[in-house]
This record gives sequence, C-alpha cells and structure tokens, in this order.
Amino acid sequence: MYEGITEIEWAQLATWLNSDGSISIQKSRPKRLGLTPIYRSRVAVSNTNRNVMDWLQTRFGGAVYLALRRPGHKPVLVWRCAAAERLALLKQALPYLIVKQDRASLAIRYEEAMTWNGKSEKGRRPSAIMPMVEQERREALYQQSLQLNRKGSVDGSY
Repeated sequence: MYEGITEIEWAQLATWLNSDGSISIQKSRPKRLGLTPIYRSRVAVSNTNRNVMDWLQTRFGGAVYLALRRPGHKPVLVWRCAAAERLALLKQALPYLIVKQDRASLAIRYEEAMTWNGKSEKGRRPSAIMPMVEQERREALYQQSLQLNRKGSVDGSY
C-alpha cells in the first residue's frame, strides 16, 4: 500500500501528526432513531500551507479539503487519511510518533479489533443493531480517546 515511502518520509509524516495532527476515535449519532451510534477512527493534519497538504495526499493518499473559514484568518486545509489506509498508515508511523504515540496505539487497537462492519451478511444493507459487546468495546475506546485528546495538562498544571 505504501511502497516507495522512505523512513525519512514516515518521520516527516509523524512530525506533522505530532504538531498539527489529530488522531482520535469519534462518535456520531445516527440519523434515524433506533440505530446505534457510529464510531470511527480519524487521522488528520490541519495546516495553512497547500504544499504540505499536497505532499501528504501525494505520498499517503487520503483527501484534502478546505475547513470552515474564520474571518481575519488564513484558510485552513485539512488532510484526512482514507479509512482503508488508516491502519497501515498508523502502524508505519507509530515508531516515529512522540506526542501522539498513545493516540495512535489506541486507534490501532480500535481498527485491529473491528468485528462488526454494520453490513448484512451479503454486505448490501446496513444493519440497525450493533452487537452490545461491540458497542461497549467501541464506547470504551472512544472514552479513552476523549481523555487522551482533552485540552489542558493531564494533572492540571504545567
């Protein structure tokens, strides 16, 4: 999947993830009542430099889009890793991460233990009911992600 990516490029990716990146497990509410929440891991980098975003997309795939603009600020671009590439990307970048290593490890655990994909056995229709054990597993990892990504210092001081 990532043939031709050098160790230096993996280290560069890790630098962007450590500084301007986000690695998290997110939860959203379904649009219809009665369905279980939707959980997904996310890997993204936000920056105002188009060259950085183009480099990320060219080397690591994914997509680049313009985030909501704020008056008086430069436009912010967001690179987001594609779902199909996320696990491989995190595993390759993990040894080079410093600040976000714990978040990446959690996202890897989330992706590796995925046991239910929300599709029927034939893969055609979404299933409304996620098994409770899977929902509890995803919720626990989501709560851990919230703790790792909360603002401020861990012990309340610097």
